[in-house]
Amino acid sequence: MRKRWASAVASIGGLGHVPKAPGTVGSAVGWACGWLWPGAAAAPLVVLVGLLGVAASTQAERQTHTHDPRWIVIDEVVGMWLVFTCLPDLHSRRLMAILAFGLFRYFDIAKPGLIRRLGRLPGGWGVMLDDVGAGVVTALVLWIALFLTHSV
Repeated sequence: MRKRWASAVASIGGLGHVPKAPGTVGSAVGWACGWLWPGAAAAPLVVLVGLLGVAASTQAERQTHTHDPRWIVIDEVVGMWLVFTCLPDLHSRRLMAILAFGLFRYFDIAKPGLIRRLGRLPGGWGVMLDDVGAGVVTALVLWIALFLTHSV
């Protein structure tokens, strides 16, 4: 039972098993969560899902003997959703919300600097925290863009 639970959580009910671009699918789920539950009020829920993701990812890695298998997408959900908790009212800024998705995918795939190091942490912590890092960097870039365009 525990193994199936961990796999279901880590893959977001099996969505991580899509044959092409499972990380993009997970990011889209995170984007939808951010759209439905935006803003700082959702932060405790994002943290809770993130901690659940650490536990599920750790178990999934143990089952597969693989670090961060492609089908684990709970990390993309949390990382993308985190962007929505850090930015003001993306509902009224549709272009910014679309840009958030693109930037998050870029940072998640490219894993520059510290993001790559976070991914090397053991177990589910590495799985989750590199995407949290990608979400934080995405939010920072967008905050700077909002500041420079006097939109804050």
